[in-house]
Amino acid sequence: MLEVMLALDYLGSLMLFPLSYYSYKAYRVTRIQVFSYLFLGFTLLASGTFSHGLALTLLALSRHARPSLEYLALISTTISMIAETLAYLLIALGYANVSRVVTAAVLPLLRRSLPLSITLDFIDTLLLTYIAFSAFTIYSSKRERTSLVIALSFTLLLAAHILQLASMLLLSKLLLTISRLSYFSGLAVLLYLTAEVGRAR
Repeated sequence: MLEVMLALDYLGSLMLFPLSYYSYKAYRVTRIQVFSYLFLGFTLLASGTFSHGLALTLLALSRHARPSLEYLALISTTISMIAETLAYLLIALGYANVSRVVTAAVLPLLRRSLPLSITLDFIDTLLLTYIAFSAFTIYSSKRERTSLVIALSFTLLLAAHILQLASMLLLSKLLLTISRLSYFSGLAVLLYLTAEVGRAR
């Protein structure tokens, strides 16, 4: 299982770092504000994913699992999850001021004694719901291909988090696998879009 998690972390990093670069390049070319938030969000997400992969690599390479390494892996997992939530919050801010939405969603969760992973994943799902809805709203008013592709990519990321949340609640490896496929598909679509926009002008 550790090897699978390592592969997913490094595969995610290989997609997220170029996505961050092309988002920045797309912003420099178009000056569309949402691309700057995509750059900041995916840079944070890439850094968290890569750091988590490094911590798991140290754990995998150690012949005997030492408590200090296991603690490092646990801390890096927590930091990675928090970084992911902050990344989606940054991207959501690219569409509008969502402080009221986030406050209304987060405060009730903090009052409950839910596991941190489920709490953060639920917050991620709420943020991605807002992002996908905002993206489709923009597409409905502009009818531009770029807006549609962005909306579809975040819908795939939203589906990934819904499935991941379900997999944790139901302890289903199949749902977890499907969620990862949906996640990487969403990243691939965004990577294609930002690379295309960066080269178009």
